[in-house]
Parts: sequence; C-alpha cells; structure tokens
Amino acid sequence: MPRQPVTGSGFSSVFLPRVLSSSAPLSSGSSPAAQLRSRLRMKVALLAPLLWLAGCSSLDGVQRPDLSDQPLMATFQNGNQVEQSVSQVEHSDNQGEKSTTTPSAAAAQRAAHDRWWRSFADPQLDRLVEAALANSFSLQASLANLERSRALLRQSRSDQYPDVNLQVGKTRSWSDSNGNTSTSDEWNAGLNASYELDFWGSVSAAADQSRFQLYSSEAAARLQANLVASQVVNAWYGYRKEQQQLVLLSEQKQRIESGLKVINARFQRGRSQVSDVWQQQTLLESINSELIQATASRDIYWQQLQLWLGQANIDSLIGDDQSTQPGIMVQAVAAGAGQRHSGGIAMAALLRRPDVQQAWFSVQAANAGVAVAQAARYPRLTLTASISGRDASLDQVFDNWLANLAANLVLPLIDGAERRARVAAEQASLQQALAKYQQTLLAAAQEVQQQLVKEHELMALNQSLSKQLQLAQKNEAFQSSRYAKGVGDFLALLTAQRDVLSLERQLLSNQLKALQARVGLYQAVSHGDFLPDQDLSENSLNSHIVTHPIVTQQESRSL
Repeated sequence: MPRQPVTGSGFSSVFLPRVLSSSAPLSSGSSPAAQLRSRLRMKVALLAPLLWLAGCSSLDGVQRPDLSDQPLMATFQNGNQVEQSVSQVEHSDNQGEKSTTTPSAAAAQRAAHDRWWRSFADPQLDRLVEAALANSFSLQASLANLERSRALLRQSRSDQYPDVNLQVGKTRSWSDSNGNTSTSDEWNAGLNASYELDFWGSVSAAADQSRFQLYSSEAAARLQANLVASQVVNAWYGYRKEQQQLVLLSEQKQRIESGLKVINARFQRGRSQVSDVWQQQTLLESINSELIQATASRDIYWQQLQLWLGQANIDSLIGDDQSTQPGIMVQAVAAGAGQRHSGGIAMAALLRRPDVQQAWFSVQAANAGVAVAQAARYPRLTLTASISGRDASLDQVFDNWLANLAANLVLPLIDGAERRARVAAEQASLQQALAKYQQTLLAAAQEVQQQLVKEHELMALNQSLSKQLQLAQKNEAFQSSRYAKGVGDFLALLTAQRDVLSLERQLLSNQLKALQARVGLYQAVSHGDFLPDQDLSENSLNSHIVTHPIVTQQESRSL
C-alpha cells in the first residue's frame, strides 16, 4: 500500500493564521526558492515582536534591604567579611586576617563554623547529639519535607522538556452479511509530542520558584537540626546539674544532721532550748523536700533526652556516667566561658543563620512567583507533532502512516482581570516576604546581642556568688565555734547555715544558666549545617550541602 504524504495543519492562532499556515497561497510566477524565502520573511516578521516581548519579560533580581542604619545592626562587623561566601567565611580564620573580635565573639564564631557542642569537651554529650541528629523524629520529618521539595523541583523542571507519549491499541470487528460472519483485527499506533516555547520565562520562573523553595526547605531542616542539638545539650546538662544537686543536698543533709546531734546533746544537758531542736529539724526537713524536687527534675530531663533521641539507647551512649562527680558543672561552664562581647560578630555569621536564609529564599521564591504571574498574561506558543498508523498486522502498522505538525498560539483576551489580580497578589506576597525577612534579620541580631549580654551577666553573677559563698562559709564556721563554746546565739548559727545552703544551690543553678546562655549564643550564630549530606548542586538536581553564597558582591552594597 503506498504511503500517504505528510500533512501539516499549520498554525492555529488569533494572529494571522494564513500567514503562518502551510496552506497559504503562493504568488504566481515566483520560483520555489523565492516563494520559500518570502514565507520565511513573513514568519520572522511575526516572531520578531514575540521575541522582543520575551526579552522584556526577564526576571529582575531582588536586592537585600539596607538595614545598616538600624540600631540593632550597629554592633555587627561589616566590610570585606560581608562580601564573602559561606565557604570563604568558614576559612577566613586560616587566612591570617587581622580580627577585632573579642574572645567571646571569636569563640562563638569558631564554634558556629563547626559542631559547636564539641567546644564543651564532653564525649558523652558528643555521642548524645550525634545520636539525636540521626534518630530525632522531628528532624526526620524536616528531611522528608526536604525530599518533597526536591521532588517538586524535578516536577517543575519537567515542563522545560517536550512531553512525548506512545499509544498502541488493537480493535476487533465482527460483521454479518447474508449469514456469513467475518472477523477483522486492526492495530493502531501513534507517537505524540508537545512542547511549549518559553518565550516569557514562565516555565523557567516556575522552576526557579521551586528551586528557592527547595533551598528554603533545606534552611528549615538546618534550623531544626540546630534546635535538636541545643535541646539535647540543655537537657543533658540539666540532668547533670540535678545529679550534682542531689549530691549537694545529700552533703547538706549530713551536715545538718550532725548539727542536730550537737543541738540534741546540748538540750539533754539543759544548755539549749527545745525550740533550737525544732528549728534544726525544720531545716533538715526542708532539705528533704529539695531532694524530692531535684529527683523529679532529674527524671524530667532524662525524659527530654529520650524525646529528642528517638529510638537511640541513652544508657549505651552515656556509658560510665561521671555526672555525680564534684566540679562537673564548673568544668562545663569553664569549657565554654568567654569574656564580654564588645561588638565583634561578623555580619556574614548573622546572614548564615538558617532562619535568615529561609526568610531570604522565601523572598526569592515570591519574586519568581511574580514572574510566573506576569508571564501568564502573555500568549502561549505550543508546538505539537504526531505520527500514527493503522494496519491489520502490528509489524506493518507504520507502513501506512500519517504525520502532523502544528503550532498553536493562545492569547488571553478577556478574563475579568483575573490575571492582573493574580499579579497584584503575587506582588503583595513579595512585599510580605521582604518585610518578614527584615523582621527576621533584626530579630536574629537582637537574639545574638541578648545572648551575649545574658552570658556576661551570668558569668559575673557566678563570680559574685562564689565570693558570697566563701564569706558565708567563714561566717558559719565562726558561729558554729561560738555556739559550741556556749557563747554564741543559735539564731545566728541557724541563719549562717541557711545562707550557706542557699548560696550553694544558687551557685549550682546559676552555673547551669550560664552554660545555657553559652548554648543559646552558639545556637544564635550557628549555621545548623549538621544534616546528612544533601546534594543540592545543579549536577544532582539536573557538593553536598547547599553551595550558593549567602551574600554576593552586588548585594554587599545594600548591607
């Protein structure tokens, strides 16, 4: 059977369909070559305005808002460090650059570039945090959301490629003519392809929007990883503090019991009143109530560890628990101690915070959404092609075939201003994202400064409490000696004992608060880059953790 010629349906469009149609009449008397050149000139003449409009529809970048005049930003270093990328900032300490940061700020920045909890030099804590990062269900949920964003990006980028489908079918027919029944089979097969030309950047803008949403999800996962690490550190040292509290209370109970024996002996000899015995017994019972509270608090901190570690076995991770040994809290506080900050945190460290990056990528995604909405107002040009055939035999189905090539141009004319409203809505979303970014950046700056002030306050308070405790212990020894000789007042001794007991507990509690302030400072300047390797480079989507710079040379001027 002879093959049928290829037929073309031409362009179906509101714009001069006969000009682009393959069935447009040819000028009489012209040579075939001249006629072909004439058609090409007409097609180019129509496509030129479309290409010009496409050039006008390119996506404009968003500049970071200038917040340098804000009082909260005044204490952060700017200059060359702001222009560095993430990797450059991480290695700036090794390049011999002169630093003006104070020890507290420098220590915070160095810890933020690595796994900051290791600065406490606690192997048990290291194992707990690593186990939490591997087993925390909240972090697993964030990673699952990251994978979802990755899949949505691949889905969005699929629109940049042609859509090709293969169709194969078989039809069986029965006929009856004068009692003669016959059966016939017919195979049909076809290959269809369609592709939308991205003149206005709609498809690429949608892909960019998904890409920025992926980066935002990655920043959210790093924010959760940072939260998991800080919660484990706080719960672990809270547990150790309560263990130390139980040891301290047991020692205090022994001292008060020894004093009660002395008072009882004096009462038996008639050298003291029964009220002295009762007051000492009351003091002893108050310690028993403190023991009950400390035991409950210790158990709560243990439950918090179990919450953040998921299915991990805490006992195997802790091993030989040394938390009851004296001085553990002092060592932990000293490991992360620093001096007061006087304005040395780099702006780049602030911009590397995952919540700040998440807010900025939301701005970029909203900007891409504006481009998508703008492109929807322009015509859509789609190319389609197909080839199909029919035959009784499958291996000969394309011996008799029909091919079709078409271009369709669709221009929105009347939509009740729906597309303009969508553009306005996307622009409002962009302004909202910009405002949220600025608020997030200012809140991050305030949090860093608050943690620095709090740490300085608590470290100074530790020193004051230590001096108060030394003086109270001297006074207690003096009053105890006077009372034993029968020349002292029991009320003065009781007051001295209570002062010592209270200051010992206050000092231990304040040491935990100082350590928590240090954890808060590390968390405030940390990038949270503790996730399993996430390959978000262009090679994987078409270096593991995101390699995009947080600040570019062009953006640094607005900071």
